Amino acid sequence: MLKHVSSKLEKMKKSILIVSVILLSSSQMFSQEINNHDYKAIMKNNENWNLSYNNRDTLTFFSLFNDKVAWISGGGKWYGKENLIAKMKRQYERRPDIFWNNKIEKIEINKNWPVAYETGVWTENWTDKKDSEKSEIIGKYFMMYKKKNDIWLIDSVIFTPNNLYWKLL
Repeated sequence: MLKHVSSKLEKMKKSILIVSVILLSSSQMFSQEINNHDYKAIMKNNENWNLSYNNRDTLTFFSLFNDKVAWISGGGKWYGKENLIAKMKRQYERRPDIFWNNKIEKIEINKNWPVAYETGVWTENWTDKKDSEKSEIIGKYFMMYKKKNDIWLIDSVIFTPNNLYWKLL
């Protein structure tokens, strides 16, 4: 009788182990699918940033940010989407041929909170109206995203120049 009970216990342990492994692996696959989806969404945001900025598609460009975005660079600090819109309008007016490219080096997605970040190298170049040569800034950037209603929006950005080529006026 004891052998029979022991045998049943062993079978139950094996069954529990198998079910546990199946549940764990399926939850990891589901988590990986979510991260893949999120990763692709952030990559798409990067693509939309580069295209919309350089095509002066301000509607698409500003749809990437949340309303309380913080933008920090060597040139100043801007808080809120309305202030960022005013900054970009002035920038497009002063530098009509401005070109901007963010090249992703890393994306990290938080598994527990609806936040992620993107880091990389940014390049910006332009010709000032009174200059004949282009100025260029190359540096590192950091973007923090927050997910709201299943959409990744840029919450804050920091641009740090590390290689400057421009005329001092």
